[in-house]
Amino acid sequence: MNNLTIDQSRIDAIARIATAKSSESEALLTKFIHIYYQYLHHDVAKSISDADLAGMALHHFSLLKNHNGQSPRLAVINPVSDEHYFSSKKSVIQMAAFDRPFLTDTMLMSLEKKGVAVHRIYTNIVKVVRDTSGAIVDVIGADESDANISQQYSLFHCEIARQDVEKLAEIHDALLAKINTLDVIVADWSQMRDKLNSIRQEMASVPVPTEYNSKEEVLDFLEWVGDENFIFMGFREYRFDGLGEDAELYSVGGSGLGVLRGLSEDSLSQSFHRLPRELKGMLSLPRAILLSKSRHESPVHRPVYMDFLGIHKYDEQGKLIGEYRFVGLLTSRAYQTRVRNIPLLREKANQILELSGFAKNSHNYFKLAHIVNTLPRDDLFQAGIDELYPMVTAISQLQDKNRLRLFTRIDHYQRFVSCLVYIPRHKFDTELRIKIQNLLTQAFGGESSNFTTEFNELHHARVHIHVRTIPGKVKPVDTALLEDKLGALMQDWSDEYARALSEELGESEANRIISNYGDSVPAAYKERYDANTAVADTKRLLTISSQEPMAWRLYQPVGESADKLTLKLYGQGEPSILSHVLPILENFGVLVLNADSFKFDNTHGAWIQEYQLKLRDGISVDLNAVRTQFEDSLREIWQGKIESDKLNELILTTNLDAYDVVLLRALSRYIVQARAPFSNEYIHATLVNNPQLASLIVSLFHAKMAPDVDNRDSAVQSAKDAIDAKLANVSSLDEDRIIRWFLDLIQALLRTSHYQVDEEGNRKDRVSFKFAASQIPHLPKPKPMFEIYVYSPRIEGVHLRGGKVARGGLRWSDRMEDYRTEVLGLVKAQMVKNAVIVPVGSKGGFVCKDRSKAGNRETWQAEGVACYKTFIRGLLDLTDNLVDGKVIPPSNTVRHDEDDPYLVVAADKGTATFSDIANGLSAEYGFWLQDAFASGGSAGYDHKGMGITARGAWESVKRHFRLMGRDIQTRDAFTAVGIGDMSGDVFGNGMLLSNNTRLLAAFNHLHIFIDPNPDAKISFTERERLFNMPRSMWTDYDSKLISEGGGVFNRTDKSIAITPQMKAAFDITEDSLTPNELLNKLLKAPVDLIWNGGIGTYIKSSDEEHSDVGDRANDAIRVNGNEVRAKVVGEGGNLGCTQKGRIEYAQNGGRIYTDAIDNSAGVNCSDHEVNIKILLGAVVEQDEMTTKQRNTLLESMTDEVAQLVLRQNYLQPQAIELSAREATTRLPEHHQFMQFLENAGRLDRAIEYLPSDEAIKERQASAQGLTNPEFAILLAYGKMWVYDEMLDSDLANDAYFLNELKKYFPDALDEPYFDEMVKHRLHREIISTYLTNGLVNRLGIETVFDIYRKTDRSIADITRAYAVVRDVFGVQMLWNEIEALDNQISAELQLDIEIQIRRSLQSAIISLLNANDDLDVATLVGQHLDATDGVDVSYQSELEGQGVPIASAALFARLPAQVAAMK
Repeated sequence: MNNLTIDQSRIDAIARIATAKSSESEALLTKFIHIYYQYLHHDVAKSISDADLAGMALHHFSLLKNHNGQSPRLAVINPVSDEHYFSSKKSVIQMAAFDRPFLTDTMLMSLEKKGVAVHRIYTNIVKVVRDTSGAIVDVIGADESDANISQQYSLFHCEIARQDVEKLAEIHDALLAKINTLDVIVADWSQMRDKLNSIRQEMASVPVPTEYNSKEEVLDFLEWVGDENFIFMGFREYRFDGLGEDAELYSVGGSGLGVLRGLSEDSLSQSFHRLPRELKGMLSLPRAILLSKSRHESPVHRPVYMDFLGIHKYDEQGKLIGEYRFVGLLTSRAYQTRVRNIPLLREKANQILELSGFAKNSHNYFKLAHIVNTLPRDDLFQAGIDELYPMVTAISQLQDKNRLRLFTRIDHYQRFVSCLVYIPRHKFDTELRIKIQNLLTQAFGGESSNFTTEFNELHHARVHIHVRTIPGKVKPVDTALLEDKLGALMQDWSDEYARALSEELGESEANRIISNYGDSVPAAYKERYDANTAVADTKRLLTISSQEPMAWRLYQPVGESADKLTLKLYGQGEPSILSHVLPILENFGVLVLNADSFKFDNTHGAWIQEYQLKLRDGISVDLNAVRTQFEDSLREIWQGKIESDKLNELILTTNLDAYDVVLLRALSRYIVQARAPFSNEYIHATLVNNPQLASLIVSLFHAKMAPDVDNRDSAVQSAKDAIDAKLANVSSLDEDRIIRWFLDLIQALLRTSHYQVDEEGNRKDRVSFKFAASQIPHLPKPKPMFEIYVYSPRIEGVHLRGGKVARGGLRWSDRMEDYRTEVLGLVKAQMVKNAVIVPVGSKGGFVCKDRSKAGNRETWQAEGVACYKTFIRGLLDLTDNLVDGKVIPPSNTVRHDEDDPYLVVAADKGTATFSDIANGLSAEYGFWLQDAFASGGSAGYDHKGMGITARGAWESVKRHFRLMGRDIQTRDAFTAVGIGDMSGDVFGNGMLLSNNTRLLAAFNHLHIFIDPNPDAKISFTERERLFNMPRSMWTDYDSKLISEGGGVFNRTDKSIAITPQMKAAFDITEDSLTPNELLNKLLKAPVDLIWNGGIGTYIKSSDEEHSDVGDRANDAIRVNGNEVRAKVVGEGGNLGCTQKGRIEYAQNGGRIYTDAIDNSAGVNCSDHEVNIKILLGAVVEQDEMTTKQRNTLLESMTDEVAQLVLRQNYLQPQAIELSAREATTRLPEHHQFMQFLENAGRLDRAIEYLPSDEAIKERQASAQGLTNPEFAILLAYGKMWVYDEMLDSDLANDAYFLNELKKYFPDALDEPYFDEMVKHRLHREIISTYLTNGLVNRLGIETVFDIYRKTDRSIADITRAYAVVRDVFGVQMLWNEIEALDNQISAELQLDIEIQIRRSLQSAIISLLNANDDLDVATLVGQHLDATDGVDVSYQSELEGQGVPIASAALFARLPAQVAAMK
């Protein structure tokens, strides 16, 4: 036994189970079971229980026991335990029979013939000893021997597929019949072998023809056959009646043996009788021996056709008189024996080698010998030299490993055709073999065929096919032609592909492609597509590159319905994810019915995806018209150049291409941003549902804006008429309104970059639109003069300008849904803020649309920079340039407005460090402003370094405290709550502007800083340390320096414990608060100052909802203006309060201006920088200065520029306070001025939250005037009115006022560059701005308006008169003296003195205007410089009594006297 068979211990256990179930002798049964299972493999045994193994053995023993000594005992059963000792889910065959040759093979062959699946067989041979009664007394293994043993049995166990009862009986009978046949063969075996020997002896004694073989070879061959090289199954003797074509053949009665047992009398061979005459003649030829194949399959052993051995019978004279026939099978030894050892064959082999003429022992000789030796033995036996030699030599020439060869031989009796087919190994497979077999059977008219396959050749597989034919009915065949047909069968898909590729691209290119693609084509693809389609697909795959990573093809398969389309995608690398592709396709209005992917296993990782599409119900398309635009659209979507949404359906249903649809998409987004009451989806649905109108809207756009349109007015009118006609059929009011929104936008459109291309001629990655915003009917107010809207799949943004010369920052917004609303709010403030500078207000904002990148800070920052660049480029795309003083419009751009070359930008939230980027783009475009385009870059003024914004706002804070009698710079400490952190520009700089600051609390988006009782000096030093620390946070504050009860808390904390010190400092009663609750308390805390240096809106009015504010992030902490207990609010940051919140706070006693007033220093500084750069740019261009020298000069003027800027931050709050000082008494004048501005279309009181006429009456009744925030707005609008009036006049051309330029620019520029100042492109604007600020700040807008009404003179004349009076009376000296008294006398007294000066100036100006129709300023100043000097003694005494120093009082008292004398 070995370790692969079942363990002996387990056999013992099986035997114990069996003996327990049986009454048989325990010793006998145990011995039987050990013999029975001695060869059972342990893997088989492992799957069967011991009980079932015991039952199987018992059942088999019972068959053996009951054997009758003759017929086999056969059981074909569906075993059940109680009947058969074991159970099984399969049917089981068990047999006990006397051992005989080929028994097992024959049984299995019979089962296969009946189509019964065999799962397992197990056989064994035992020798049995029986007593006289036939009972078994002993069993012995077959490997044992004993003289008394007389019986040897074959035990056969077979498990087959489960069968029904009827089928079991059928199998039982078939097996018994087959065994009976086997018994007949075995019984006659010896006789047949003896018959062969006697025939050989007989042949040896008679003459034998030797035309084909020598007598010796024939006799040797017969001896070789009988030497266990042939399995005898049948024999019969025949006699000839006549020879040649008239011959007949009779079987000799009683001669049959084995399967050929027959009649006892002679009978005519019907099969021979039916042969054609020529075949009869051929079979009478003197061959002596004929070896062929029978028409009948072997009944036993192997399921193949039997071999047929015919031996001619000759009489003593050598005449053919009959034939001996044997049927059977050549044994495996016969096939394995080398040819040189087989009689007849060795003779044929020698003849073939001799015919070749090859030298013995040469390569060719051995090669030919090898071929002969490996030829099918059947052909060697049956074929003659004339057939074999050509075949062998042809086989020896098989060099082409891609060629198929065919060799055929027809059997002598025409019962079969032997076909040798040599198939290239790389082509051979079962499918091809079946095709070849079928074709050969058909070609020869065969009935059936069988085959064998060998792989003895280097490059070929040899398939030997026997085609069974009917004698006399074999079809004639042209072997060469048939070989070509077989070769065509061999030409599989890959061959067809190679052929088609060569025809299309040439052999060389085809070979190159096949080396990469040939073996990588997936089988599923080959099954789906033919070679010609594959060539077309390959060509598309070859277009794939890093620049073009995808290709597309849309088509309609032949025979498909009109609503069915197919789309193919071509790519490399990882195939497209279905979930990504489906939404894109569905947005085109199609349903994806099926999707298949084919991945090519080549170096490029090529792939193809096929999508079967169905058009949405109601959609019809002209595929020829839309195919290209559809494919192009997909390509653009995949490359991220256009977006995927429902509008893409228009590409299929209209004549619009992808970029026509981009226009509609962009304008749709703008309509949503413009607060139209429609969602983006609803707008899209409207366009998709009205495809003709959508197409006409685009036609109107092109008619108005396309550069190549002839007769533009006619084209525009034609498009409008067509739209009007179609609109009449639109039943939905909402859809009508949406369409009209598009029409309004196009009507207001001034420019677009839609037709521009880059340097390579490609479309730009964005499209910009410039609108005359005032012409868009439903646009929210206030409406800017111009608006540029930039759209791309990556970003969207707007830039709003209040005038042609405007400036303001660009914000990186995070308000995806309403960024324009945010920008509109900012530009309102900017308009007010810019009242002090040359440009009017502008503001821009953009959003980054790919929020997936926001998770990583560096990635998101990079995305922001990229989007900012796109936004800037989008603005510059529509902006005129100046080259050598000439305006150069953008290329391919139709302009429906005037020249517009002034565009400047600045930093804002999110773009603080982007100025150099913007200036780099300015250089990229060759923009005339160069690095003046964006202020604050590396060659500009660093606002944080200068602290300019905070310093400007601090001027407001200082004034608030002065008016409360406090000097926060040198004397009085004050408490503060701050918004921001020390790393920020405005907050950080602001909290370092006074060392008397006691910062009790501050917060940003991360932390809350609490210091309930700080030491002003110590905390100032620590804040300064944090300010100088890069990217510091409140957590970096030294906790040891925080007073008791304070700390730094995270805004993410669940709750914060409120210490007693916190309760006292902030008037809090709760013991614990959430972070947001604490922040709300801090904003309501009773402190001196709230300093806003952060981002967000924290104060609103009580009649505003949080949703009105538009800052959801701070809804939880925001407070109402009437809840704020801080005495002062300083607005260093933008939008810290709503305007209504400011007003409510002011009406409750709080001191506040507006963010536009407080933080205007930043924009003012930027304006100075830009205008200085424009000035010095001309100097650099004239080569009078290098850029490096310019930068050095810029830096040297930093402090002076700061002083020029801060001057306005001092004067504007003063102007507001002067108006506030007379707010109640002059309310009617303020009311009249608001009405005047409204009537002129310059003011919308509702938008600016200025009181209505009814509210004015209420305030008059309650003796209340306007608040400071309201005066801030009125001041700004007043300045804008005055500025426009001045700019439209010739005032700036007056030589006298050219000197105002010197006051605007730093002193270092006065003398060297005054000529350049005069030539400055904005010199008129600068002069007008400077004079406006002086006039309004000093006189007050109400006074200017009063003079304007009373004199009916122009603003230009009023300004001239103001300049004369100012300069004649040396009023500037008085103003300087008042400022010098800051914190020395009361601030209210200072304001009163200012008011008195105003009144004096007003009186003098009116007098001057009444006396002079024409005002020559220089002449009038010269005439009055010797004005009478005098003092108003009464006024002087009054001032001295109020604490004004004597010298100052005397100075102030001169002006009233001088003015009185002037009259």
